[in-house]
Amino acid sequence: MEEATRSRGADEAFVTAQLRELEEGLDRHEGPLPDWDSFHVDRQGNAWLGRYPLLAQPPGAWRVLARDGTFEGWVDLPEVAYILDITDDRLLAVRLDELDPPW
Repeated sequence: MEEATRSRGADEAFVTAQLRELEEGLDRHEGPLPDWDSFHVDRQGNAWLGRYPLLAQPPGAWRVLARDGTFEGWVDLPEVAYILDITDDRLLAVRLDELDPPW
């Protein structure tokens, strides 16, 4: 995470604050953390597992697993999208801009 943050041009104070926030979050958990931060289940019963966001952004890459646990693939969304509903052939999401309050 540190390398990714610096490669995007973040200043040192921002990188330090992000790393401190990450360490504090890890200190609050006992035992292993799951590989995903959020999930949704679509109408077909597939599980959509969202990666942990970097830099306080919502997840952009979702791992899709079928009901039997087989890997279906990855779905990439814009950086600022929150999934509200998933149908057979559509995905309803909210896309935020700089004028929207954080969730």
